[in-house]
Amino acid sequence: MTRRAVAYVALVLLVAANAFLIARLLTRPAPEVWDQPAAVGSASADQPAGSGTPESSTPESSTPEEPSAPEVPEPPVRLLAVASPTEAWRATSTGCGAPAVLEHTLDAGATWQEVPSEVSPITRLRLLDDGTLVAIGGGPDCVPTYRSTVTDGASWVTEDQFLPGSWYVTPGDRTTLVTPLGEVAAPCTGAAADLAAVDAERAAVLCADGTVDVSDDAGVTWTPATLSGSAAAVGAEAERFILAGTTPACDGVGITFLDPAGAAVGGVSGCAATSLDAQPVAVGSTAGAAWLWVGDEVLTSVDGGVTWLAPQTGTA
Repeated sequence: MTRRAVAYVALVLLVAANAFLIARLLTRPAPEVWDQPAAVGSASADQPAGSGTPESSTPESSTPEEPSAPEVPEPPVRLLAVASPTEAWRATSTGCGAPAVLEHTLDAGATWQEVPSEVSPITRLRLLDDGTLVAIGGGPDCVPTYRSTVTDGASWVTEDQFLPGSWYVTPGDRTTLVTPLGEVAAPCTGAAADLAAVDAERAAVLCADGTVDVSDDAGVTWTPATLSGSAAAVGAEAERFILAGTTPACDGVGITFLDPAGAAVGGVSGCAATSLDAQPVAVGSTAGAAWLWVGDEVLTSVDGGVTWLAPQTGTA
């Protein structure tokens, strides 16, 4: 082959090689998406773009939660247990978990000594014939408990075996009573404010609306008491109940005694010259002595509630 022919062949081969390289460049496939590094802030390889944050597949609701209703504390309940014209116990308590205050006086209410009760709330306070003080109410977790003391509150004994057979308002649920026959609904439109018992069969329940119902069959049936006004407190002694409240003939706190059937004994027995004004009230009595606790005042009577005296706090 001549030198000219060789040069011609070489030129043809060069042109062919160039054409082949250009075709390869034009037909090269694009790289796969997962071969490319993700940009900062972009969706990851296993998360489609625009799908949101990886912690949640759906956006959180922007609707605010409804605030829960605040708990309404129970109104304070006052109780009195009367030993004599000069000695008594009193208690103030509200609902479960709220500390109850128990106090003792030996000077007709001139001074009071606070003592631990180990019961909260206290829903029944009574003195036995031998002088034992009994407090029934809420123990741990507000489970009913029966505590007694013969040491003026210096020490207490748990005697829950006596709960069956006792009268009391259920701690934490003032719409339910416990009677010597078991648990019953309070005979009230709303809650029971207080309870007083003469014995295992006869008791009176004060309702929050000021009405009173009595039972003579351990709570099986209830009868509305005959009242001339509205009651604010109830207590009991042998064979009768004592009520404190409003009466037409009294500008202060009217005192009425009821027989176990709920009928007034001798009408309105007395009038304490103090203002009720929706203050917490407690009343109690024993043979020869009646006590009334209204607001900050403590009054006593030794003539069946006809006259009332304030405690003597000192001499001039």
